Amino acid sequence: MKELLINSAAVLSFLNLSWFAVKVWRGKAALTSTASWLMWVVIDLVILGSTIATHKPYALALSYTLGASAVLFVQLKLGKWIWTRVETVSAIGSAISLLLWQILSPECGVIAGIMALNISGFPLLMILWKNPDRQAFWMFTTTAIACLMTLIGTWPWTIGGSLLSVSGILYNATLAGLVLRKK
Repeated sequence: MKELLINSAAVLSFLNLSWFAVKVWRGKAALTSTASWLMWVVIDLVILGSTIATHKPYALALSYTLGASAVLFVQLKLGKWIWTRVETVSAIGSAISLLLWQILSPECGVIAGIMALNISGFPLLMILWKNPDRQAFWMFTTTAIACLMTLIGTWPWTIGGSLLSVSGILYNATLAGLVLRKK
């Protein structure tokens, strides 16, 4: 039953990100920074690898990686390349998380990777703070639900098995709330 819940959450998360990629492709969602999406794919790969190394369920990390890759593909075709301090901090965070994973432990890699993921998500939080986009509510809510399903399925909780879910719930629920604010 736990595995079904975890795998269902991963499919939900992947479909959600893939649907976003389709919306961007069709011009129904705004293009963002290609460099940011590339960074998210790299960070997701680090989190996926370190989660696999902890021998914990990795379906959510895999869905993030594949879904972000779909969005990155669309961004590469249609988007623009922007490299800011945020991408630099994210790149450094990715490198640090990879080093911590290899030097210390996979759990340290998961923690550092999730920190880098949240740092790289901060600009989106600021954009939505200034310009709430109600259309994005279901994307963030669906991702938070997928994270909650994964969290429930990973009981008993560990850093390697649950931190991505907890972080995803907090981040995406926050964004879902932000997009409902009035301008």
